[in-house]
Amino acid sequence: MADWQHSIVSFLDLIGIKKLIEKGDSSASSQMRGFHQFVQNYAKNKLPLHQKIYFWNDSILFLSNTGDGHSLYEPIMKELDTFKALVDKRWKSFAISVKGKTFPPPTKKDTEGKIVYLMASSYAFTNCFTIEEFGKNIKGKKPVWYVDSRIVKYIKTYTKYKKDKILMQPTGRKRNIFMYYDFLWKSSQQGQFSRRKKPRG
Repeated sequence: MADWQHSIVSFLDLIGIKKLIEKGDSSASSQMRGFHQFVQNYAKNKLPLHQKIYFWNDSILFLSNTGDGHSLYEPIMKELDTFKALVDKRWKSFAISVKGKTFPPPTKKDTEGKIVYLMASSYAFTNCFTIEEFGKNIKGKKPVWYVDSRIVKYIKTYTKYKKDKILMQPTGRKRNIFMYYDFLWKSSQQGQFSRRKKPRG
């Protein structure tokens, strides 16, 4: 059976689509369909450090295996930050990134045909949605990035932030989540992806 894989799991969600739906605005459907086409056009070739990208409605789930070290943390986050900047040229979004380990996947014979297993399955996946719920209760201006302290420790960004402790699984203990109100790097706004090649192995 495959081992548990060190990974960064990220979640991106468009802002404002739900309000359009609640108002009965039919543009919500065209916005989401346009978003789906955008993801298909850009994500496949522009995110080489991400092994899996799942998208539905107005959301995207990303999985990036980091290996045992920390050298890929910053390149992964820069890749995501640049992609988010491209998204935000047409829509507005917020994103969440959490460090964790993915569950060993089931055997191939158990996931053939119509059964689809999300390779991002992990406590990090669960924690992304815990953080999303926390964000809904923030009054006033809301962050556009929520990043796990276990990632922040290994990246260099000078964007101003606030932080708060959020109960995380599986330990049931609180962990610092850094909240940013702008892109993590100014260079991301230029929409230029790094030429860094996908590592072998």
